[in-house]
Amino acid sequence: MKNFPKFYLIIDDVAWLPRFLPLGLRLVQLRVKGKSEQEILEQIIRAKSLCEDYGCQLVINDYWQLAIETGCDYIHLGQEDLQTANVDKIKAAGLKIGISTHSKAELQTALAVQPDYIALGPVYETTLKKMPWQPQGLARVTEWKQAIGDLPLIGIGGL
Repeated sequence: MKNFPKFYLIIDDVAWLPRFLPLGLRLVQLRVKGKSEQEILEQIIRAKSLCEDYGCQLVINDYWQLAIETGCDYIHLGQEDLQTANVDKIKAAGLKIGISTHSKAELQTALAVQPDYIALGPVYETTLKKMPWQPQGLARVTEWKQAIGDLPLIGIGGL
């Protein structure tokens, strides 16, 4: 994919966007956890409006139905979410798809969906999210990039 941003911010609340969007972000993921569906919908609507004002694309983590409903640019799915998401419906709505991977088996599962990007993590140790996986390290980043070719690769965790 041409022109995929080199920096991809992940935020847990739309309140962060006014601080970061003026810096020229082109892609940001809204990863809201522990809120009601209505609160998440409100966050998505506000984030989409702010991102449009700044020419930034919005990635919604997990909530693919809300991402379709609000006309977002991307949906990011973890492996568990991939099991229950309707990928055909997501693609038919014109959303791009990113998928998290942590093992070779997960990478193969993700590639079968023909995503628009792959995320690998955690690259380094992180305290922000409980992870059952050990840090992947830069050697794994290199290995993944060789395996996926021109598909964008996002390194997450401990960065």
